Amino acid sequence: MRHIQKRLQKLKAAIRPDDNTFTFMELCRSLWQQDKDGFRKEAKRCPDYRIAMGFLEAEDRLAERAQKRGR
Repeated sequence: MRHIQKRLQKLKAAIRPDDNTFTFMELCRSLWQQDKDGFRKEAKRCPDYRIAMGFLEAEDRLAERAQKRGR
C-alpha cells in the first residue's frame, strides 16, 4: 500500500505540481506515457483502464497522423 501511495504522490507532483487534484484521465494519460505495455497489462484486470486505453490509443493515432501530415 505504501508503494502505491508514494507512486501517487510522484504522479501528483508531475501532473499538477501547483494543485493537489487531478482527473482519472490525467492519471491514466501519465501512466500511459510512462509505460504503455504496463498500462495494457493493468487494463486486462481493470475495466476502467480498458475504457481509458481506448481513448489514449485513439489520441496516439491522431497525433501520429498529424505528425505525418506535418512532414
